[in-house]
Amino acid sequence: MTMQPESTSLGDLFCRRIPFKVPKYQRAFDWEQEEIDDFIKDLLVLYKARQVNPSQPRKHFFGGLVSIKQHIPNSYTGNLYDLVDGQQRLATFTMTIASLVKAFESLANEAEAEKDIETSQAAKSYASTTRDEYLEYKEVVNNQLQPRLRLTLSKADHVFFEDLINGRSPQCSRDSHKKLQVAWDSIRKNLIDKILSDISKSSVSDKLNSLLQLRKSIIEDCYVIYIVSEDRSEAYRLFAVLNDRGRELSDGNKLRSDTLELLEKHEREQGLAEDNWDTILSYPATEVDQFFRNYYASHQGKGAAKRNLADTFRDDIFKFPPGVVLEISETEEAKKVSHTISDIKNEQQVFIEILERRWPYRDATASDWQQERLQRLIKVLRHTLCIPLLLSVYHCLSEKVFIEIIDILERFAFRYITIVGAHAEKISTIYYDHAKLIRQAPQQYNISTLRDELKAVQEKYAPDETFESLLIQKLSYQDNSSKKMIIRHFLTTLEDHIEWYHNGANGKPKPNEISIFDLSKVTIEHIYPQNASSTSIIEELELLKNDIGNLSFWPGRNNNSAGNKSFFDKKSLYEQSNVTFNRELAKLNDWDKNHFEQRRNKLLKMAKKVFTV
Repeated sequence: MTMQPESTSLGDLFCRRIPFKVPKYQRAFDWEQEEIDDFIKDLLVLYKARQVNPSQPRKHFFGGLVSIKQHIPNSYTGNLYDLVDGQQRLATFTMTIASLVKAFESLANEAEAEKDIETSQAAKSYASTTRDEYLEYKEVVNNQLQPRLRLTLSKADHVFFEDLINGRSPQCSRDSHKKLQVAWDSIRKNLIDKILSDISKSSVSDKLNSLLQLRKSIIEDCYVIYIVSEDRSEAYRLFAVLNDRGRELSDGNKLRSDTLELLEKHEREQGLAEDNWDTILSYPATEVDQFFRNYYASHQGKGAAKRNLADTFRDDIFKFPPGVVLEISETEEAKKVSHTISDIKNEQQVFIEILERRWPYRDATASDWQQERLQRLIKVLRHTLCIPLLLSVYHCLSEKVFIEIIDILERFAFRYITIVGAHAEKISTIYYDHAKLIRQAPQQYNISTLRDELKAVQEKYAPDETFESLLIQKLSYQDNSSKKMIIRHFLTTLEDHIEWYHNGANGKPKPNEISIFDLSKVTIEHIYPQNASSTSIIEELELLKNDIGNLSFWPGRNNNSAGNKSFFDKKSLYEQSNVTFNRELAKLNDWDKNHFEQRRNKLLKMAKKVFTV
């Protein structure tokens, strides 16, 4: 590999080595607020040094930049530099220069308003020269000179980046856009505006001089070691080596780089893959990582390794070693890789729907009540362990089966995880095995096998006796949002099944799907008041007032009307309620320990019938 390292100022780099382009295998813009803040602090140190002693400015080394030089005939410069390492810094420098240009233009308008024509013209001149020498260059397009940025970001970011710099107020559509917007706003606020605010009472001429000092600090005092190679075949390997010693790439970006390298000789498939990767990686890295782990488990029937996820994914999903490039003749293999990436993108959309508790079917046949159970499973019970199984069911089986499995999992998860608190490992194996089994032979899959295996686990680790005793403990009222949410879920689910229970509780639990209780609006009702007045205190109930036997619910936020009234004063409200549990209370003459125990026993018996597979 031919390498040409040189130490150069940023200004010299932007003048001589253009244009720069972020290659397709590079990640999108990824600097966090902390890195932007450090960058700004470094520039402020250089600026202040020039303010103190202009003849002895400080220099600052901003690390190395590496590019692959391409010869582009009939272009303005004849060359193009693929930026292998340093895109985060160069993008941030570009935004800084663009902000400086806008500051010169703004100052020119301010000087013109103050009738300071000389300063206004000078500011306009510096805005123009800074733009022409360091921000843009001219390219012939359709026999006309058109301005182009000296840095082009990757396909996912370049339009947003150009719109941002050109003041077109673009809308963020991915995580990297948000980070670019944060960087842009921070540079303006914490660098440009800070310098101008420090001399806010000075003349426009003094403000111009301060901006010129900042310009020199950026253009002349910032140095990099710049390395150029002309060997394009080494681009991917150089990219991987440099990122091994720099900030670690996310697993998604590693997979992106590896697969695009694999497809290097298949332009069409590589282009499709690049577009799909841009969509997949448009979400925050933690969410992408979470999806990859669920996708892997769904397809492989086992959890992915905690470390080196990208390597595991590449070996088991794509099935190729690192550093391989498919030959031109390997067309079918290239199509298979591209199809897999497309499949990953499509499954990610379903994963997001499920994770955000939205029913994933567009033309849904499920009732509103059935769709609500997905939210109960994922949000209320926080049972995300089952997502690999749900992904397989969605992609290989019918919506009817999806509905049935949601029903099984919700009942099981409440009993086994939420109340008994048993270990998830015992059921993760079942979930993963069934996820893989469904993908391997969807036509032969029988949901009864899942039910039987979960029932065996339930009988061994969450039998009725254990479940009943822990229900009393876990459902004791506390002023805790998560605890109250579980109590609401418990009571409303039993309410949904009360008709089935009264009719003998035969067969599988059958809910009444007419009413849909919004748990965010449901309020918990203390039958014996939580804060009884001094004249209505019943000592034997004081110790039981937070017990599940003393709790009911209101479907809307109308608990205030009942408040801390006595049982007798609330009977009319119970009688008018559309909640069966409340109407049953209205039939009682009073509320004492005996009625409390009867009600608690009924709830516990119902729970053992309802929350079972």
